Amino acid sequence: MTGISKRFGPVRALENANLEIARGSILGLVGQNGAGKSTIIKVLAGIIKPDSGAIVINGETVSALTPASVEKLGVHFIHQDRLLVPTATVGEAVFLGHEIGLGPFVSRRAMERRAADLLKRFFGMELPAGTLVKDLTTAQQKVVQITRALAQKASVLVLDEPTAALVKREVDSLFDVLRRLRDDGIAVVFISHYMQEIEKLCDRVTVMRNGTDVGTVDPRQTPIDEIIAMMIARDVGEMFPKRSVTLGAPVLEVSKLRLGGSFENIGFNVRAGEIVGFTGLLGSGAKEIVQCLFGLKTAEGGQIKVEGR
Repeated sequence: MTGISKRFGPVRALENANLEIARGSILGLVGQNGAGKSTIIKVLAGIIKPDSGAIVINGETVSALTPASVEKLGVHFIHQDRLLVPTATVGEAVFLGHEIGLGPFVSRRAMERRAADLLKRFFGMELPAGTLVKDLTTAQQKVVQITRALAQKASVLVLDEPTAALVKREVDSLFDVLRRLRDDGIAVVFISHYMQEIEKLCDRVTVMRNGTDVGTVDPRQTPIDEIIAMMIARDVGEMFPKRSVTLGAPVLEVSKLRLGGSFENIGFNVRAGEIVGFTGLLGSGAKEIVQCLFGLKTAEGGQIKVEGR
């Protein structure tokens, strides 16, 4: 994609933006909200028509794209929302809209068998025949979405925030899947706000700002702070300058807090005039710690003191 521009009335959504996706690689796409990531992907998906620019897919210059024509060209999109029918079987979900059969008759057995072959070939995964989508884990549903694209001979996969609802174990499993697809020659675009994931997974990362691409770098050779600086056009330290403050006595004291299956032996203090942040991937326990502080969950052990009580 070269020189892509798009305006919505007075609003400049894209201005001479470029995006290059190489076969057999994983490209990260990052930028602040409003940077143009969603718009350029919608242009690639045939949802939005650009005002100018060129799109070349597998060496062929294409125009007047539609979602159907893009799919025929081998470009498939895995959206953050899992667009699957909950009561469908895995085979039905994989081949929805491309059913296997003879004439007007659909062969569910053939679809289940073919879906099972694809799952085993690409992911080493085996699911009982007839398993319903609603009975799968979130990560397994994501794999079914990817399998659906592979069944249509996808050469490019675009994943929009695919880890947003996954716990760490599921994220690691998904990354293994994407690396395997990359090694099979498929081009992957990975859109995420989690810079640690970009660093861990991607071969290159394209940074967007104010509707255009401002650079493509190797995330393993480029410090995260430098990538963020490209996104915001200034040093991270300028956004959050350190300030000297006088802290008071501890207001909240937590010691040896635990909740089975969520966290163990957690301890920290929060002093007057202090901001303490919690962060972590889904399933890390950060959310459950705060829920225990507010009484939404009951800790199984430990102590919480507020102003010494």
